[in-house]
Amino acid sequence: MVNYSTNHNFNQYPKFRHNLWITPEDDPTITYLTVSHSTFSVPTSDASKFMQIRSHCTGHNTIEEIAHKSGVSVNEVSALINSLIAANILHPPIKPLDLLTPQEIKKNLLAACKIWGEQLRETHIINEIMQGKVCKNVVIGWLLETYHYIKEFPKVIDLAANDATGDLKAVLTQYAQEEQGHEEFITESLLHIGLSRQEIEQSIPLVSTRTINLLMRELFEFEPCSVLLVANIIEATDFEASQADEFQQNLTQNYQLSPETFRPFLEHTRIDAQLGHGKMLENHRDLLDKIEIAKLDVVVNKIHDLKHAFDLQKLEIKDYYTHQGNYFPRQFVDFFAI
Repeated sequence: MVNYSTNHNFNQYPKFRHNLWITPEDDPTITYLTVSHSTFSVPTSDASKFMQIRSHCTGHNTIEEIAHKSGVSVNEVSALINSLIAANILHPPIKPLDLLTPQEIKKNLLAACKIWGEQLRETHIINEIMQGKVCKNVVIGWLLETYHYIKEFPKVIDLAANDATGDLKAVLTQYAQEEQGHEEFITESLLHIGLSRQEIEQSIPLVSTRTINLLMRELFEFEPCSVLLVANIIEATDFEASQADEFQQNLTQNYQLSPETFRPFLEHTRIDAQLGHGKMLENHRDLLDKIEIAKLDVVVNKIHDLKHAFDLQKLEIKDYYTHQGNYFPRQFVDFFAI
């Protein structure tokens, strides 16, 4: 839970709005800072200096304490923090949740979804796959983890639907039904690569993929309406039709796979787009009023955890499926294997 009082002074104990810093590969001299209300371009040298103090800007340290812990002078820390305050990046004052208007709640939730959806799109493993930066085993591993994730997803939505009521229950029930059986598209792609159905179905997911599933279960049971928010973030990685051709061409060329390999996978993304899963939040924004106000802080924090679980999955996919000697696919460890 939030550990700041309503009279906490973020000027005296600096803490900032949720902020993301991305330095593009094609121009490393500029770093882009994204917060809920805007994106700023910052010289990378200044961004690097801020990163030296960012770890200590938790709302618990004074400027002097930040300077001492970071090794940056008090004057530099003060100048950096003042520049961010001027850009309205300081953490807003805490106020009682029951004083928030429905408009404020929706605005902040939509801003969070936008930031994390864009970041997931920027950092998703599919970008490195498209650029040929990983080995073929990692591509296959990514498909295997996608298979497990998609297979479990409708079951997780059902948990939320079971606890929902009225229009929200109807929307979530339909969403779960529409996602049912979509793992078969991924199975077809894996069969084209050469895996057997038995290998696919008897494999088990990586721990990070299970973590995503468990975090979703925890979140959706806690607040069923959060499904709409999560859908808005995870569906942000869908392909446009023009991207699908480029994706198929790049993977065929970079990993010596037949053009047929990814057609089932791309058909799945086309169907999801056709069903409007990427626009669920946009089409049912009014249902956000069903979120219990007392749960807002926890919902946002859990969604943030989920976003980072996808980052963790990317790292584990690359690590596990790159190392020679790891079981491929990952195997269930039964009692008699000990």
